[in-house]
Amino acid sequence: MERNSSSLIILSFLFIFFASSCNKDDETVIDTQEVTIDTLTTGDGLEFVRTPAANFDDLLDWPYSYQYVEIDGLRQAYAETGPADGEVILLLHGQPSWSYLYRKMMPILAEAGYRVIAMDHLGFGRSDKPLDISAYSYLGHYGRLEQFIEQLNLSDIHLFAQDW
Repeated sequence: MERNSSSLIILSFLFIFFASSCNKDDETVIDTQEVTIDTLTTGDGLEFVRTPAANFDDLLDWPYSYQYVEIDGLRQAYAETGPADGEVILLLHGQPSWSYLYRKMMPILAEAGYRVIAMDHLGFGRSDKPLDISAYSYLGHYGRLEQFIEQLNLSDIHLFAQDW
């Protein structure tokens, strides 16, 4: 993958939701921060961004490390816990969520002896985020899910899915 040095994305985050949910009597200060994220490019020329790892530091109730498989030049993230030889439970989030959704379920399932895998669909969580909206089709997500399952050599899966 190449870095596209001519293209930087400058994002300004204004937490409007937080501001609108605060009591008007609160003396909450809302800080706007500017973050620079490099635009990367796959070997096939698809531009994407990768959320900085620091954005995921110190997540509450999330002791899991992320692993990645590469699909079409993009990193598809997942977290795994439980015994490697346990029956597989694959946890799939919907939109607009990510694997963090399952932080309360994962330890319970792992303690019951299951191999628990929580995947982040492309564009969500720790997975890469293509800039081209056409990369987010239902069939595209389905095709990448098939490749994900094949790359991890998963079979006899117990599926738990949200939304799609």
